[in-house]
Amino acid sequence: MSGETAADILAVYERCWNEHRITALETLWDADEPNPIYVAEEVANTLIGWDAIRAYWHAAETMIPRLAIRTFAVEERAVADNVKLLHFGMHWNAELPSGSQVGGDVRVTALLRKKGEQYLFFHYIEAPLGALPFLQRVYEAAADSSFVRPASAIPS
Repeated sequence: MSGETAADILAVYERCWNEHRITALETLWDADEPNPIYVAEEVANTLIGWDAIRAYWHAAETMIPRLAIRTFAVEERAVADNVKLLHFGMHWNAELPSGSQVGGDVRVTALLRKKGEQYLFFHYIEAPLGALPFLQRVYEAAADSSFVRPASAIPS
């Protein structure tokens, strides 16, 4: 992956997940970082260090038959000469070993360090929606399609 913006890394990041090559995500991380940090939405503990992060990627690749993500609303800002903060929304879909399919939305904030011509992750945090916005989406999704009116038809 090469490019002038930290956001360039997201195309490769999405491909790794969508092609089920999750352990390949390591190529998008700064190998010189002694204690990278990864906070996955669905994991109770913060993953600190390469052993913990590699174990997470390996488990996801071997235990989950199918995964897909898409990113959106990408914002990028410099925080130092060679460090950028990347913030974006991410929708994920997963097929569980049982065959059931689930999905959800998270907000992601990551720090990337420029190494040569590319930016690489060294700190990554997924934040789920809070309880109230999440429940609102659940209730909205449960409304029968025959009942739902287009927003333009609702009086203001």
